[in-house]
Amino acid sequence: MPVLLDCLANIECRVVATYPAGDHVLFIGEVVGGSLLKPDADPLVIRDWEWGRYVKTEGKNPG
Repeated sequence: MPVLLDCLANIECRVVATYPAGDHVLFIGEVVGGSLLKPDADPLVIRDWEWGRYVKTEGKNPG
């Protein structure tokens, strides 16, 4: 199975269902494995269609 080497992480899935979607096929997968390739890198974050940053807040309740 091909793996992208220049990425932060990857996941491995097995196909559990397929659905026709016009001229495409929608694949539904179950995660069965993965790896973290660059643990010190900042993750990509998007919320409400705005780019952001993930900031650790140790000891604080987010909600």
